Amino acid sequence: MGDWRWLGNESGTGTIAWTFSDKRIPEGDIELRFSGLAAFPPGSAAVLELRLHYGQPGSGSTAARLAEASVTLSPTGASAPVGTPVAGTLVITQAQLAALAPGATKLVVRLNQVDNQDLSVAFVRQGLVALPSSDASSGEQSETGGGAGEQAATYASNGDLIQGWHWLRDAGLRHYATWRFDDIAVPANGLSLNFTFLATDRVSGGPGVAASFALRYGADPSVLEGRGGQVVAVSLVNVSPPGDTLGYLNQGSLRLPAAQLGGAGQSTALYLRVERLSAKGPHIAVRAIAITIGNGGTTTGGETSDGGTTDEGTTGGGATGDGTAGGGTTGGGTTGTGGDGTLTLTLSDGGRRVQTSLPFLLPSGSSGGANDPDKDGLRQDFEDALLARVAPKVELDEEEDWLTARPTDRVVHYGRVMSFPSRTRLRFIIVNYATAWSRDYGRFAVGIDAYDKTVAIRHNGDVERVVEAWEVIDDHTLELRYVFTSAHGDATLHSGVWAARGSSCNEGKVVLGVDQTLCSELSFDDGHVLLQASEDKHAYYPSAATCEAVRLVFRLGTGFGEDCGGGGRFLFPVVNAGEPGAHLVDSIGDTFAHEFVWTTDQFCGGDDGSYNRSLPCVGAIGPKLASLPDMLEPMLPRIPKTIAAGTGELYEHRMFGGFSVGFRVGSSERDMTRYQGQINLNDVFSSLKLGSGIACTFYADVNFGGQHLGPVTAADAVDGEWRDLSTIGWNDRISSFVCAGN
Repeated sequence: MGDWRWLGNESGTGTIAWTFSDKRIPEGDIELRFSGLAAFPPGSAAVLELRLHYGQPGSGSTAARLAEASVTLSPTGASAPVGTPVAGTLVITQAQLAALAPGATKLVVRLNQVDNQDLSVAFVRQGLVALPSSDASSGEQSETGGGAGEQAATYASNGDLIQGWHWLRDAGLRHYATWRFDDIAVPANGLSLNFTFLATDRVSGGPGVAASFALRYGADPSVLEGRGGQVVAVSLVNVSPPGDTLGYLNQGSLRLPAAQLGGAGQSTALYLRVERLSAKGPHIAVRAIAITIGNGGTTTGGETSDGGTTDEGTTGGGATGDGTAGGGTTGGGTTGTGGDGTLTLTLSDGGRRVQTSLPFLLPSGSSGGANDPDKDGLRQDFEDALLARVAPKVELDEEEDWLTARPTDRVVHYGRVMSFPSRTRLRFIIVNYATAWSRDYGRFAVGIDAYDKTVAIRHNGDVERVVEAWEVIDDHTLELRYVFTSAHGDATLHSGVWAARGSSCNEGKVVLGVDQTLCSELSFDDGHVLLQASEDKHAYYPSAATCEAVRLVFRLGTGFGEDCGGGGRFLFPVVNAGEPGAHLVDSIGDTFAHEFVWTTDQFCGGDDGSYNRSLPCVGAIGPKLASLPDMLEPMLPRIPKTIAAGTGELYEHRMFGGFSVGFRVGSSERDMTRYQGQINLNDVFSSLKLGSGIACTFYADVNFGGQHLGPVTAADAVDGEWRDLSTIGWNDRISSFVCAGN
């Protein structure tokens, strides 16, 4: 259900309450700012008068001390199907508050509808903010507040401004939004960010879309410019209720580790920047109060319903009240790092390790649902976040023709995320990029056909490949092992497979010469693999030195090769193309006129702009996404190292993650609460491996009691592995076991 709480009934007894903690109560007079939605009956005056009580909340045997007032709310925007946006203010003087609640450490505001008024009003938890009256002003200050640290001190966005919300939705991924928070005290358990965004799939799009985006954060102002700091991919939860025709409201929370903010107890500035993950990803809308720090206020009472916006205009919204309110339902958001449905994806180890807040595999039997439209058993929000966050950063040569041909000529990564060798025998997550260029601009000819026909020739369209192989450590963790890069073919083939760590060597073919050996290490920039694209041909190499060491043809005692570097580094737009049998994207005519990803046998880069009908086209994009490169596949082990015959292992987490306990033929444990007489391992295991020659029975109770699993042997599961015991109803259930020979 959504997080809107509606007041409106015949007896006028509906109530919404906010409680502000002492650190959020301004000194001096307090201005309360309300913003919400109203449903006015036809022909009624578009003004709403509400009564409220404010003061000190009760605790234990101490009764609440409250005074009564009223506030008038007036429309602030155009009406929409879900209601009309309304707002109003009320000033409480310090003298009034002191007389009512001397030394108060909390302020409670309870809002009631006027008796028998034939209309309704709704608020979210962000629908009230308390500001120092002396700071109150109209315009942007009203949005940013300047309150005691929960709301941003500054906010900026170049998105499309529509009735108070900035929509990030341009195909070139240039839209962004930034926030600066001042003097933030970092708690020991990290800093919690609360999000309230809007999302849809297109201009004036449909409901139920999850807001996914890249969040850059840190204590250095360079974050505002899109440099430095940490970057995570975040996917919020759409909390709109079923049947809502707009359904844009998304909420969630993310906890930033204290260690990344200077340590617990430090006072720091915090800088945030939000960008879209993908040109085909959701349109997202933000504003100054879309991100707040700490726990938001809580609404109680009323009926749960939803507000939202269309992509042409907004309804609803408001600022955030802080603190907690007892006796009610906590609205929106989650706690912890992306808990309760909010997926976050974090890179570490320089860009070689990915961790997700939620399992990236969907439970068995649930593929093809709303979060798996390409039916591959992987969460869609995980796929989109991964494709965007680990996309290669590409450095161009300073004489690259695309630099002067843009924006008419374009570049887009079309991507696919796939399980290898299969979902049921998962060893790797493969991230496959087919980089589509409007044109291959060609190089100079040397009069040797084998070179001129593969290198010198220009053609319409160009598709290069980058394929990353991420080993599955557990269902939350991936580690990069290899990166494949494409470079030419046939007589000038210089494609290669590069290890994520250390130096790798690959052989390259040289026309009229002997094969050359090229060795290099991968480098990373802001967590992205940094690759070099050769001048005008766009062949990929792991370093500029490697690129410029390439010889494609031997002539005049040396030869001709490649030029790389010096033309700037680019993160090109990324589009998830889906699976060969379940396309997320096929027609790409909005970027490359009259082109398709899957249902075509060639790619011409769009028959507009610099298209030259006298030049040939290249092979289609789809086949490059459908399979692994021949060079890469043999390097990926399909079956893990088998454990010894007559032994087995239990693992704490799915996918053989966490700690493990080994056992062998003849092992038994009658009480896992005192495993080997020392440690409580009762009901903690989630995956299992068995070698040959052993049969084990596992029990739900101690002393070999209760329900049991088995006896089971390696023949009862693929490769003797139970990757997820929850699929057979045995996750966190093992309390005793016994094993014998088989």
